[in-house]
Amino acid sequence: MKEEKQKPFPYEPDPQRTVKPQRPLWLVISIVVGCLLLLVSIFWAVDTFNRTFAEKRMTGTIVEKKFTPAPAEEFTLNRRGGLQVRNVKGEFTFTVRVPEDEGNSRDFTVWVPEHIYNAYNIGDNFDVGPYLVPTNN
Repeated sequence: MKEEKQKPFPYEPDPQRTVKPQRPLWLVISIVVGCLLLLVSIFWAVDTFNRTFAEKRMTGTIVEKKFTPAPAEEFTLNRRGGLQVRNVKGEFTFTVRVPEDEGNSRDFTVWVPEHIYNAYNIGDNFDVGPYLVPTNN
């Protein structure tokens, strides 16, 4: 008896046969339209989000620079859990006057590092940014 060589498939595919997808055209079109709507809504949300933050930006004029000497050592933990020691000369603060809608203005106290304190002068524009500590007058 002769052993027959095992074929990888139990049958030979027909080379003349064409394979057509079994997906209806309406399904393909609805998926494409849905993906486009999703993409447009994401772009709209990002654009609206950016415009909102641009409008709410609080930039004002520096009306006072103040340095309070208080030499100290600051101990902090770095990302790896190691202890870092930093010598601090004191507190460096700006008072920034930010104009509001109705012609009024509001003062904010901003704590800044020494290099930023030295880079700005009274009368310069300064973005209050994430600080937002209102000064009670």
